[in-house]
Amino acid sequence: MNDKVLENFLRVQHEQALALAAVSDILALTPEEQTPPQRYVARFNCRGLIKTQSGEIKEASQFVFGIRLPDDYLRSPDTKQIVAILQPWSIFHPNAAGPFICLGRLCGGAPLVDILFQIYEIITYQKWSAHDGLNEAACEWARGNQRHFPVDRRPLKWKEPKP
Repeated sequence: MNDKVLENFLRVQHEQALALAAVSDILALTPEEQTPPQRYVARFNCRGLIKTQSGEIKEASQFVFGIRLPDDYLRSPDTKQIVAILQPWSIFHPNAAGPFICLGRLCGGAPLVDILFQIYEIITYQKWSAHDGLNEAACEWARGNQRHFPVDRRPLKWKEPKP
């Protein structure tokens, strides 16, 4: 890698993201083998909503996302190029329409840890908006079902102590 600023940034992001995963019962993070990594697979074991093929809205407990921090990430992040839903594509949220997820505006160099928190908050309906979403059906449904939110109330940064 020729860009030392980006390289150092990626190293710090890697360390901080792995530290978050180490104190989370919810997040498992797998970086690519390249050093420093620019791609990650983030697995969230938490309650979120999906829409079945029959149209039923139900809880699911596993969500997988791909995260990519491209070479121009420090200058102009584009969320469509940074985060993708890997599974299930049927995640039911106003900000999600598999494989796309909208995290809102990201400034150049947004920390990877912030992205992981934002994904978690979307899965669990801690973060949502009923207007201007990717999934209009989910926007409409969410307006009438706010009493169910958040779907999972556990904090991302917490690990149950071992007995």
